[in-house]
Amino acid sequence: MATAPKAYTINHLAQETGVDRVKLGKVLAGVDPDATDGERDKWLIKTVVKHLLYGVSDKTKTSLEAATAQTAENKAQLSSIALKEKQGLIVEIAEVQQVLEPLFTAIKTRILALPTRLAARLAGLKEASAIKVVLDKSVRDALEEVSNFDPSNIELNEEKK
Repeated sequence: MATAPKAYTINHLAQETGVDRVKLGKVLAGVDPDATDGERDKWLIKTVVKHLLYGVSDKTKTSLEAATAQTAENKAQLSSIALKEKQGLIVEIAEVQQVLEPLFTAIKTRILALPTRLAARLAGLKEASAIKVVLDKSVRDALEEVSNFDPSNIELNEEKK
């Protein structure tokens, strides 16, 4: 009749194997105990030998595999980003800012100029419909002017790498 394998504490394993207790503690640090007596963790001899020989716990292998998979995924994402950048599907934020800043500045300038340009003209008008016509035309003219904005005329400041 076969007997159940016996589990041992780190102290007992150190005595039986002649391996330093501190080293055993480090080797078994990430290894789930095979048993516990309520106070102390215990391991089977085969568990200890496996980890002493191969030096890697199952948890560490799982972590390494996960890290390797994450690294591969990150490399794939970087390759995808580089390809999209070459295709012109991705652009630098600074480039977008360089293109849009003049457009927004032109819009802001045109809108802020409206009160000054219209004050004298509107002051003499008494009919709301006439005021509306002047305002409508002025706003449309301002928007038409900025709608002709051509981003290809913008010279990008590319930093030299």
